[in-house]
Amino acid sequence: MMKSIALTRGSTVSYTLLSDLFVDRYMPHANGEYVKVYIYLLKAIQKNAASFSIQSMAGAFNCSEEDVTKALNFWESEGLLILTREGGEIVSVRLPEIPDESPEFQKDGGESSMPRPVWPQPDGTVSNDRSRTLINGNDENVDVLITIAERYTGRPLSRTDVNRVLYLYDELHLSVDLIDYLIEYCVSKNKRSFRYIESVGVRWYNDGIKTVAEAKARASSVDGRFFRILRYFGISGRDPLPNETARMKKWLDTWGFSQELVAEACARALRNTDRQTPGNLFSYTDRILSRWYDARITTLSQVRDADLAHERQRAAAGNGGNASGSGGNTAGNGRDSSSAARRKTAKPNAFNDFEQRDYDFEDLEQKLLEHTKNNGAG
Repeated sequence: MMKSIALTRGSTVSYTLLSDLFVDRYMPHANGEYVKVYIYLLKAIQKNAASFSIQSMAGAFNCSEEDVTKALNFWESEGLLILTREGGEIVSVRLPEIPDESPEFQKDGGESSMPRPVWPQPDGTVSNDRSRTLINGNDENVDVLITIAERYTGRPLSRTDVNRVLYLYDELHLSVDLIDYLIEYCVSKNKRSFRYIESVGVRWYNDGIKTVAEAKARASSVDGRFFRILRYFGISGRDPLPNETARMKKWLDTWGFSQELVAEACARALRNTDRQTPGNLFSYTDRILSRWYDARITTLSQVRDADLAHERQRAAAGNGGNASGSGGNTAGNGRDSSSAARRKTAKPNAFNDFEQRDYDFEDLEQKLLEHTKNNGAG
């Protein structure tokens, strides 16, 4: 009789359990960065962590706090997180159990009236067998769709491309007209990848978009002006976030600023904030434009006039300090040593919300007096 073999653990490393349902159903269509955030939360909850901060999570993954917030919002929309907010800020996160039943059915077995969420197949296409059946069948729409796709992209479709197009038609039941507009829309944004086209189609399906009119309304809601502002910040390759859209709409439509003035405010924000954190850029720009709005500034020339007025105000404040404090000045240059400190601690206003020039106004004043005296003597 063989002796039993001893089995020992060679490592004390702990593990995080991940549901197969998450891997099979949710992970295939999720952004990889979002998956990281969910697994991080799963680990924290399994280790009985009482709290976490968005800032610490952003640091752990070397991303922005805004990216973490987007991930949390995404998993909330998928039903895998329950977020509690106070004053617009997330204050608690709960991870419910992932339901075993298919999401398109209610627990009582009845079919839901809500559009069912879509989890594309791992390869994001219909199977090759199904594709051959459709192509060899009597459905003329299949040939029409392939022709449309090739016309817009300017190249023959690969088998995978064809399968992705047929996935939209056969699995999601998008109409030929809607798929036609979908491909046109994506190509107009210089996005010719059928993986990208399929992802937009899935998003439209989940949003309940069924007609070309609804799709055009969705597309027009993302104003082209907003993309230009994103480019001012060096942001590309994504749509503006809801909070970014709300701010840009306020700047352009509510406050009535021109694109030119917004660009100037963005430039000042870029000079004074961390350009790697879009949230800071938008907040700083919003503060600048808010003060310009309160000051009724509507043109770049008014901005320049306000800059000059602010410089003169600083000069006058500095001269006033010299008159009252020159007797106690130990530097011997006639300048109030506390004036610079006051400027450093001054509250932001409409015009010092950006990097200021540093002039020696006493020297400039002396040169002006000498110039006046010489002209009078002549």
